[in-house]
Amino acid sequence: MAKRQKRLSRQAPQGSATLPKLRIEEPAGGTFYFYSNLVQVTWSAVDVKIRFGELTKFDASETTVKEHAAASMAWAQAKTLLTFLQQAVAGYERLNGEIKIAPELKLPPGVPLTPAGN
Repeated sequence: MAKRQKRLSRQAPQGSATLPKLRIEEPAGGTFYFYSNLVQVTWSAVDVKIRFGELTKFDASETTVKEHAAASMAWAQAKTLLTFLQQAVAGYERLNGEIKIAPELKLPPGVPLTPAGN
């Protein structure tokens, strides 16, 4: 089965060289999409792993998370992703107001991210 292809036009920032066309190839079965309301980040010296899950039960007796996917990437890609997410959140908040995070979902100050394997 042939892969479907999408073509996206990208504009270069003013005063810079023209960017080449970006071609994204979808797998034969299509792109896998999922919902996530919980992420876990672990890292090593060479990469970052982000696990995506859905919190399905949260009470005093039990917490259940259904894991949907995990993505590993090099540190340079993680930093690029950080930039894209910061820009997306800033744009959303400009249009819709500040995104409120419930206190129970915030990490306390000074809590480090855990290296992989710990």
